[in-house]
Amino acid sequence: MIIDSLKAKLFNKIFKFSIPLKHIFIIIFIFTCVFAVIRLFDLDNYAMHRDELANGLDAYTLGINGTNIWGEKFPVFFKLHNTDLLEPTYKYLLVPFVYLFGRTEFSVRILGVLISIFSIFFIFKVAKEIFNNTKLAYLSAFFLSISFVNFIFSRIGFRANLIPLYLIFIIFFFYKTKKNEHYFPLLMLSLGLTLWTYAVSRVMIPVLCLLPLYLILNKNIKINLIQILTGAIIFITLAFPIYYLSFFDKTFAARTAKVAVFDESNALELVQKNIASYYSWDYNFSKGDTNKRYNVAGFGFENPVIIILSLLGVVVALKKKKEFGFVVLIVYVSCMLPGFLTEPYHSLRTLGVVIPLVLLASYGAMFVLTKHFAMFKLLILLAITINIVFNIDYFFYNKKGHNAFYPGIKEAVIYANNIAKPVNVIYGFGIYRPYVFQLFYGQSYGGAAKSYVDEFTSRQCNVGTNIVDCYYHPEFTKQGNIYIEQENRLSGLENFAEIVFMSKDNFGEKQYAVIK
Repeated sequence: MIIDSLKAKLFNKIFKFSIPLKHIFIIIFIFTCVFAVIRLFDLDNYAMHRDELANGLDAYTLGINGTNIWGEKFPVFFKLHNTDLLEPTYKYLLVPFVYLFGRTEFSVRILGVLISIFSIFFIFKVAKEIFNNTKLAYLSAFFLSISFVNFIFSRIGFRANLIPLYLIFIIFFFYKTKKNEHYFPLLMLSLGLTLWTYAVSRVMIPVLCLLPLYLILNKNIKINLIQILTGAIIFITLAFPIYYLSFFDKTFAARTAKVAVFDESNALELVQKNIASYYSWDYNFSKGDTNKRYNVAGFGFENPVIIILSLLGVVVALKKKKEFGFVVLIVYVSCMLPGFLTEPYHSLRTLGVVIPLVLLASYGAMFVLTKHFAMFKLLILLAITINIVFNIDYFFYNKKGHNAFYPGIKEAVIYANNIAKPVNVIYGFGIYRPYVFQLFYGQSYGGAAKSYVDEFTSRQCNVGTNIVDCYYHPEFTKQGNIYIEQENRLSGLENFAEIVFMSKDNFGEKQYAVIK
């Protein structure tokens, strides 16, 4: 009895800290706003990936003369490194930002941040539509604001940022259609437009089409034939070009063909390994994505409180709110399928999964709130604390993540172009696809449309294995040339050339040399 009494007292002290429910939700609202806005902070903290630069360049030249950097006038699909064809939505949305603010980290990345912030606001509306519960809606916005994976990608200028937002639209119009059949064409429009955002949508959409099929076949939901036909025409109009090209155009299908497992002799074994990777402890709780650009050391791919509560949420939903459970599981499977069929531990291709996880976590949190208020308060406090630590690590200590974004090359390119003409800036063997760095940081642009990439190809040095091979190669040995190379590829050069500048990363380590 004495031991039980002591346990009860200890439990009360630890768990029953007296904060009223109203104040808890005020705290949740405040931290939701803080964690949403912090996405805007220091957008040049990390250097830019070459795919971000390519997006920014196409948007910039579109704003100047209506062409991409390959000289194509208002293209429907965009070349990436002359190997892939990309969906256009993100690049066209990016045009006003890059046109107004110039070629900067802010202009390229602000769109992803705004999409994320808008998603946080709009998922509140979706949750309110689903549950008619304001508290649960606030929890949905809160959990999306503390999502690791949503935060990381919101600050990288990738097309995939549109996937979570379009999933929110799809879910929203699904539930709107249940109440009013006139929303059905908007549901089909959202499904069709998703195909024009990012390549993984081609795998996702066939699964997501189960949602309108459910609405049509459900005897308790009335949708007249005109609405169905209108929605079908809208969807087919948008989907046909994407799927036609996916099956019959090798260039358009090249990217998905390269990463998918279908042509492998051990495809089934690879799919099994891929699936297992996404449910491993390392991926979920300790390491996250194996690509250092997409994780923070010591953290899994997602806030652990969201993962735990989403597991609870799916169990409760399948018992108490089966239709909601059906909807989020359909969305969840559609988001995970691209990862299952391509590569393990790939948070970019499965980025959309944050939406069903957040909705399930919110539902699970409300269940905890109704059963154990003290535990609910502790989980919210834990989620906030973990996210604060995550943000501190992300901004100030995530060295491997920083180094995965080519830190220092911007400074080297700008320096080289300040002391030499762009035609005399030569990039060494160790810099992969250097044209995007030169065109973004060093190129001047006139009004005439032309292929800026083709103009640059003569300045790429792909001979030998280090800068010495390039420095003395007849094709590149010209008066006034300036060379840029990674610091770790300078062996053999010390006695023959002058290093006039050495860039460093945020941690003071040498990165790129400018050589005269």
